Amino acid sequence: MAATARYLDPEVHPELAASPSSDLPLSMKSVLLTGGAGTLGTELQKHFRNARFLKNITIEAPRSKDFDVTNYDGMRRYIIEQFGPQLCD
Repeated sequence: MAATARYLDPEVHPELAASPSSDLPLSMKSVLLTGGAGTLGTELQKHFRNARFLKNITIEAPRSKDFDVTNYDGMRRYIIEQFGPQLCD
């Protein structure tokens, strides 16, 4: 089993299965995945789609032109637009 899959496996970490994602606070209902178009990011997205404990969680995987990690102001603007200003306070 891949390290990532084992890390996210509710059998290995029962606390992940104990609380449905609908009970998570608003800030925990989305995952921002940088590098989502790369090899690792693509595989992680496939895994996340199949993970039953992530069914109600949105995976946001912007392209580098929309979320440039070398541009702090641009990243902050993207996060505010997608997730709300409370995550940048």
